[in-house]
Amino acid sequence: MDERSTAKAWLRRLRGGPADTAIRPTRGGANSRAEVNVTTPNHPGSRFLTLSDVAEILNISASQARALVLRQDLRGIKLGGRGVWRVERSALESYIDRLYQETEQFLSEHPLDDDVPVDEAAHDDATHDGGPSH
Repeated sequence: MDERSTAKAWLRRLRGGPADTAIRPTRGGANSRAEVNVTTPNHPGSRFLTLSDVAEILNISASQARALVLRQDLRGIKLGGRGVWRVERSALESYIDRLYQETEQFLSEHPLDDDVPVDEAAHDDATHDGGPSH
């Protein structure tokens, strides 16, 4: 399953697909999969997600999820005076949809050269940016 298929599967499950069959990539490698309850691991069926839930769904850190909300990239609400943040499930769906649209636009404006394999293009980028040269 490629990255886009995996992300689309996440989105389907966020929209009410079977919670007990959600799949997310783990740090164990491309073929490694883990079962996770996407309807909200701590509160099944709730309307709102915690930042930890958002981080788990997007496979990012909790501080990165918080930064998305504080930068207003991802719509969230602050409850009370203690800084308890929540993200509505539909806001996360909209955010993911928007990222797909932005990615598709970027790729249409910056197509890969068909003559250069992806691995070589990544290597060229790393060597031009001052990265390691092999």
